[in-house]
Parts: sequence; C-alpha cells; structure tokens
Amino acid sequence: MRRSAARNRRIVIIVVIALLIVAAEAAALYKMVSMIARGESPRQIRAQDAAGPLDLTGEWVQTNSLSKDSYQAIRITDQAIDVYWISESEGIYMLYWSGTCQTPAARKDACRWTSENALARTSTSRRGSQAKEKEFRYADGKLTYQVEEGDQPETVEAERRTWSGGAEAVSAPADDIPQGEQLSGAGDIGDYHIAIGGLETVRDAEGYPAVIVTYTWTNNSEATASAMVMLLERAYQGERRLEAAQLGQRAGYDAHSAARNVQPGGSATVQRAYRLAEEGGTVTYTVSEFLSHTKNAVVKEFDLDGPGR
Repeated sequence: MRRSAARNRRIVIIVVIALLIVAAEAAALYKMVSMIARGESPRQIRAQDAAGPLDLTGEWVQTNSLSKDSYQAIRITDQAIDVYWISESEGIYMLYWSGTCQTPAARKDACRWTSENALARTSTSRRGSQAKEKEFRYADGKLTYQVEEGDQPETVEAERRTWSGGAEAVSAPADDIPQGEQLSGAGDIGDYHIAIGGLETVRDAEGYPAVIVTYTWTNNSEATASAMVMLLERAYQGERRLEAAQLGQRAGYDAHSAARNVQPGGSATVQRAYRLAEEGGTVTYTVSEFLSHTKNAVVKEFDLDGPGR
C-alpha cells in the first residue's frame, strides 16, 4: 500500500514537471512568434534571449495616428534616435526629434531613457521640437513617448515596422516671419485658401495669460491634406515668437483640429493656443504654406489692449 502511494506521488510529480516544461516551451514559442509578427529580425530575437541589453535598433512606425496618411516614424541606431513627421500623399519627411538613445545595459523586457535633443538639427526643421529632453519608453513590443505639437501632449505608440523614409528631413529656417507677399486677413497661399478669424484671451493650465487664434482653411489641391502637415502657423508678440500653450480640458477648444484630414474642395476650422510673453500689446499671426517657394503668408494683427479684451 505504501509502495503504491509512493509510486503515485512520483507519477504526479513527473506529470507536474512535464506540464511545467511544456508550458515554458509554449511561452517561449509564443514570445518568438509575437516578436516575428512585430517584424523583429532573428538577430534581434537572439539578442533579447541572450544576457545582454534590449536591441531597439531599426525602424518603427506610429500605430495610433488619427490619419493613415500622416504619422510619425522612428529610426534608432546604436546611440541615436530620429523621429520624423510623415505625409505619404505629399512625400514629405520632416524631422521632429533627433536625440540620444541610451537604453539600460542590463537585460530587461521593458526600459525607459531620457533622450537629449540635438537642437542644432531640430531647430532647422519647421516641425522640429525645441524641447531639450524627452522620455522614451519600451514595453510589450511598443515604443511610446509624448508629442507636444498642440496645447495638450499626446502619447505616440509605435511598433517595429519598416518605412521608406528619406535619410534626412525636409528643413527650412524656422523662426522668421515669411518675407513674401503679406495677405491681410485672408487669401490664397499655394493650393490653400486661408481666412484668419478671431482671437480669444484666456489663461493656460498653469494660470499664465494665453490666446486662442482661430482660422479657416480650404483645401483646393487634388489630394487629401491636413493643416498640421501642409501649413505653418506662427504667432508673434513684438519680435518674440510665442510658444504653444497647454489649456487642459477646455470647453469649446479643439486641440486636434489641425491634425484632421480635409478632402479636396473641403474646408475646416483650426484652433491654436499660445502663451503670451506679457499681457497687452499686439499679437501678429501668420499662416503660410509649408515648403512654399514664394514665402507668401496670410497675416493678421490683434490689439490685446483694444475694446473687449
């Protein structure tokens, strides 16, 4: 009887061990299949299985963009990370971020690092970020970081995927008021008609004085486009260019209006928020065409000391 019970216990132990081995092998197989599905190469899979750091080098593509045509794409090398704004229909690649990439040396399934921006490169791109640092995170096959294009930071999610990116971003001097024809309040710039509307004085999320500028644009081109990709807005107070303001959840303000696609012949309203350098004075607002050879712009001035302000 005792021998039978001991034999049964051994059988149970053997069965449990066998099940654990099968489960471990199944988990490893599932992990490998998942990594292959994300586009990771055998070299990268072996690197992660080895006792070394995560290998994030390669190309990545944003997966949570509101537009299939406009999104961000990333290229990571051993020591650097470059992020681009892409418009497929226009074939435009605009540098957004160019910074350091130093993932932790220890083997991990997740990591995060602070990238230092190469301002010498991003300052020459019209969509280049002027932030000094940005945090990037990797977990579960996804690369995430925040973009501060509008008043509210948006989280970009990207997965490993090849993209046909140009080696360099399209760049142009960023901070000068366009020196071509100045169209007062409304007019045509390239394939787009612009009509700058009103300005509202508000307080941003931190209590600083800010303004919301509204304009309407009509897409007279033959391709679907968004204002974020095809147009360049600038706000100036005196000679100082104003930075974007963060308003938080404000009723009646659409922080995503510039990112929405407009069909040929269609029109849309865009709202942009800016933090003032000081209260009062004059704000000059310009809208020009990105990559324009004429440098024409629609311009409107707002007197912050006028009636109703």
